[in-house]
Amino acid sequence: MLPDRQQDSATILIIDDEPVALRAIVAELTALGFETLIARDGTDGLHKAERGSPDLILLDILMPGWDGYETCQRLKSRPATRAIPVIFLTALCDMTQKLKGFEAGCVDYITKPFDHREVLARVSAHLQDRHLFARMAEQVGPPSARRAALIGCDGTAPKGADQAGLRLLYRAIDLLLDEMADPPSLTELARRVGTNQARLGREFQTHLGMSTFEYLREQRLVRAQELLDDTDRQIQQIAEAIGFKRAGDFATAFRLRFGMTPREYRRRHG
Repeated sequence: MLPDRQQDSATILIIDDEPVALRAIVAELTALGFETLIARDGTDGLHKAERGSPDLILLDILMPGWDGYETCQRLKSRPATRAIPVIFLTALCDMTQKLKGFEAGCVDYITKPFDHREVLARVSAHLQDRHLFARMAEQVGPPSARRAALIGCDGTAPKGADQAGLRLLYRAIDLLLDEMADPPSLTELARRVGTNQARLGREFQTHLGMSTFEYLREQRLVRAQELLDDTDRQIQQIAEAIGFKRAGDFATAFRLRFGMTPREYRRRHG
């Protein structure tokens, strides 16, 4: 169970086209001091997530209109909602479906039929660390299949998510995002967060399923996408702002990640 302070402040958004089936969970969450919001489809869920800023989202997969995967992807594409942890509630137990869920950006999976106590325990666990998970969830590219492959049909989360390791990772991510244009070397980054290069590299692989360099590259391209959407900066200026010295190198990396050049992206989304 969460400490009283977190219970009083946390809001849970449930997106499910059959909310009656979740009535018992809603009642228990309310009794524990959580505020709950209910949405019957993905469109309504996205709207309520942007307006209500929930601390966590429980999301069904099989819904009319946008399914859970598309809803999650849309949540992760919006600056106002991308940091909100999403837990899928679903009867789908196939590994391919689970991998698809993590590719869409979820942080956990609970398969139906589920025990209400399991739902409450997982909600509590993610909310206790929401300041850490939120930072990770800012990625448009979610953890790789290596992390997802550790999740079995029983919904068990990966082992070894120690708090000390997560805090090292959190500090390193802050530095990389703050100094994206001219980031420290891995050795210097490790020194500044109080560990060594090997340990820091292991934490990135364990918790994010990618190397420090891969994470930085992903965040640079995500930031570039935001700048293309929200500013009128020239392509070269955006490249330099995220740490690419040459616009050609930036265009190549962007095309590999998003399937189009920065100029094509701006034309399509401008």
